[in-house]
Amino acid sequence: MLPFSREKIAPVLKQIGSNDPDLTSVNLCHKRITNKQVLQIADALGGNTHVTEIWLTNNEISDESSDGIAKTTSAGAVGYLMSALEGNRTVLEVYLGGNKIGTKGVASVCNMLRVNSVITDLGLEDNEICDDGARMLLDAVGQNTTLQTLKMTGNVVGNDSPHIKSINELLKRNREVAKLLFEAEHPELVTHKLRRPEKERKRTSRSSRSRGGEGRKDGDRRRRRDGEQRRSDSKREGRPSSSNGQRKSPSGSPRIDPSAEAFLEERKRTVGDSSGGNKSLMNKLKGLGVGGRKSSVDCVMKGATFV
Repeated sequence: MLPFSREKIAPVLKQIGSNDPDLTSVNLCHKRITNKQVLQIADALGGNTHVTEIWLTNNEISDESSDGIAKTTSAGAVGYLMSALEGNRTVLEVYLGGNKIGTKGVASVCNMLRVNSVITDLGLEDNEICDDGARMLLDAVGQNTTLQTLKMTGNVVGNDSPHIKSINELLKRNREVAKLLFEAEHPELVTHKLRRPEKERKRTSRSSRSRGGEGRKDGDRRRRRDGEQRRSDSKREGRPSSSNGQRKSPSGSPRIDPSAEAFLEERKRTVGDSSGGNKSLMNKLKGLGVGGRKSSVDCVMKGATFV
C-alpha cells in the first residue's frame, strides 16, 4: 500500500487550514500517513476552531526524526503535533493507536497533557510503550483534570502494571468531576434526577394500594365475625337467622303463632263434629233398610255432608 499522496491529502489540509465549519472530524486512519505529513496536519490545525476529533490510527508515525523534521523540531513529528495541541481549545479526542511513537513520543504526549485542559479521550494502544512510558503518563495524568479515557492496550506494559492501575483510578476521578460539573451547568438535562420523583410517586401509590387491600381484608373479616355472632345470638334467643329466615324454638322445632294455633284447633273440632253427625245419619239409614244401596246412599250422604 502506497503512502497517502500529496494530491489526496491536499484537500484535507485545505479544509483544516481554511477552518471549514463542515469539517469536525479528521479521519486519516489506515492511510500510511508519514511523519512529514503529520507536520503538515499540525501546521493546518494552528488556526482551526471546528475540528474536534483527529484519527491517525494504524499509520507510519514514529518517534524518529529525519533530516527534514529535525530542522523543524527536535521532538519529532509527534512532539510537533502535541505542541500544536497544547493551546488548542476545540480538539477533544486524539487517536494515535497502531503507530510506533515509543517512549520519546510518550514524553511529548505527557508535556501536552500537563498543559492542555480540553482533551478528554486519548488513544495510544499498540505503540511499543514500555513501563517507563507508563510511569511518565501516570505523572502527567495526575496533573490533568479533563482526560477521561486513555487507551493503552497492546503495548509492552501490561494492564496489570501498577502504573496502569493508578492511571485508571485517576481517570475515574476525572470522570466523576466532569459529571458533577455537567450536572451543575445543565440541571435540566440530568435525567436520573428528573425520574426520581416519578419513582417516589409510584412507590407511594403501591404502598397506599397495599394498605387499602389490607383494610378491605380486615373489613371482610369483621363482617364475617359479626355475622357469626348474630347467628349464634339468634339461636340462643330463638329468633330467625339471616341464613334461612325461619323462626325456630329453642328445641329446634318451628314455632307457631298462638292465633294460628287456636284457629287450627277450632278447625279440628268442627271437622270432627261434622264427621260424627254423618256417621250417626248413616246408621239410621242402614236401620231403615236403605244402607245396602251404596251408590245412592253415598250420593245422598255426600250431598248431606257438604250442605
